[in-house]
Amino acid sequence: MSLADLPILSPSSLDFARGSYTTDIALESSGERSAWVVRANHVIEGENLISKMLVDREAMFVTEICSPSTAYREAHPAEERGVTSTAQSLEIPNSLLSPPIWSRMLVVATPAKSTKTVYLSEESGTHEIWRGKKVEVHPGSVLAVSDFYRTSGMASLLRLSESKNLNQGSLKVDVMESAEDIYIEVQAHPSLFNWLKNPGEHIAHRQTILTCALAGGLDTIRERYKVEESTDWTSHPVLRELDKYLKDNGLPALDSPETSFNSLEVATQLKPIEFDEQ
Repeated sequence: MSLADLPILSPSSLDFARGSYTTDIALESSGERSAWVVRANHVIEGENLISKMLVDREAMFVTEICSPSTAYREAHPAEERGVTSTAQSLEIPNSLLSPPIWSRMLVVATPAKSTKTVYLSEESGTHEIWRGKKVEVHPGSVLAVSDFYRTSGMASLLRLSESKNLNQGSLKVDVMESAEDIYIEVQAHPSLFNWLKNPGEHIAHRQTILTCALAGGLDTIRERYKVEESTDWTSHPVLRELDKYLKDNGLPALDSPETSFNSLEVATQLKPIEFDEQ
């Protein structure tokens, strides 16, 4: 895919006077499937060059997923063609993705087609500065693009590390922070550390341990940031995303009064709990 000298339909571009590209995407880690489940929706509205190329099967919808920590980057074409809206459902193995995960949605010229010469006019739906110009649409050219979506997930909040200073079978939970980041650090004795990474068939047991660790970390965050009195915690994107997730799922907000926020109950509702390894 390439960004060519073409009119692009995007939130930051005024190339098109008529039409819009509406997108949304959700990524969820499924412990049962050992995979990330991706659900993406694309909609091109309005009569313009892009909608015509989609209907004529000269263009297609694509979802691009990128995980810098695992060096994964893949463009996933939608199966449905000849339409101006579609929904995608993907499953990507956990081994290939680790938060933060970046994604964006695009409309690209169909790679199988040859270069297409287009004379832009009012019917193209482009801004008047493009009208009367001749452009070449090469296979793979980007015609529309969304903003990037960033998925942090619980894995960005919970991090597992090994500590030889702890007693056999024990762990320690603390909240670590900097100006750019905050996370719950779970230090574990080497034997427990190795077991938490590879619990075999005892995944449910691991989830119980991580649930308790997450609950302890949430209590520490609420106490340290005095969330009921201050908004300082909102400076951390991962905490804002956690708060949004809680609200979207009918759980007490992070800054709820102590009487209505039960950290263990909240942590139980956040399963499956994933973690980053330090």
